[in-house]
Amino acid sequence: MKVTESAAQRRCALFYAESAAGIYDASIDLVVPQYRTLHETTFRLLHDHVQASWSDPAAFDGWVLDIGSGTGEEAVRLLTAFPQARVVAVDLCAPMHDVLRKKARAATCLDRCTTVLGDIVGKECAPAALRKVLPLPDRKDGYHAAISAFALHHLEHGEKRRAYQRVYDVLRPGGLLLNADLFSFQSKDLSTRALAFELSYIEEYLGGENVESLLSRRVRRKLTTGWLEHYRVYNRLEPIEDAPSGKRPPGQARMLLDAGFREVAVPYRYWQTGILMAIK
Repeated sequence: MKVTESAAQRRCALFYAESAAGIYDASIDLVVPQYRTLHETTFRLLHDHVQASWSDPAAFDGWVLDIGSGTGEEAVRLLTAFPQARVVAVDLCAPMHDVLRKKARAATCLDRCTTVLGDIVGKECAPAALRKVLPLPDRKDGYHAAISAFALHHLEHGEKRRAYQRVYDVLRPGGLLLNADLFSFQSKDLSTRALAFELSYIEEYLGGENVESLLSRRVRRKLTTGWLEHYRVYNRLEPIEDAPSGKRPPGQARMLLDAGFREVAVPYRYWQTGILMAIK
């Protein structure tokens, strides 16, 4: 599937990524159920993977690819936890990178974070380009891990396949992929119920009258309208599992296996939110 420039531009122009990037962190807990739990679980899974190879995680000096790095929720935390690790943060939106760099500077880890302004399925993120970011000694072996949070669900089916293949191609053997994202179900009924749950959550917590928040009621009303439209119109959710009949397009676990990953698992799931894990 050919990825047009307009497709990338549409994703870049999503309301929260450009105009609301500065208040994303202050509002996202009111949009995504169990948002902090998802991030905490993602970090723990990465930490356990590092600990399996480095007896002292503080000595981990590998490279991690952060796809759709946003405001740096994952990147800054792992750079702080692993004082010798390095991150390549890929995101389409310059305002998101601005927030990430501000956080990294405050955490005194900006020197270990390289930002790439681009689309994971665009030419700027082809495997050769992502490897070129690494220093010469690491280019051949590739990244030790790749993480992504709430980014890949914006891709169409063919684009997701391309993204997973690219991740596989830049990871070293034994490398880990963690995709903390939004997913649908093969069951239409479950997908409908999951979406209804998410929309109800947004209306209750972000749009609620008596919600404690640093954001004004007016700002939260505007964000509520934007997020409800985003979930109904712009998300491109796909199931993790395959359909029993095999007639529908394969689920995302199958995409990862097709890309070459030898182990695929789902260590966390809560309605639409979940973590898809794979090891090369």
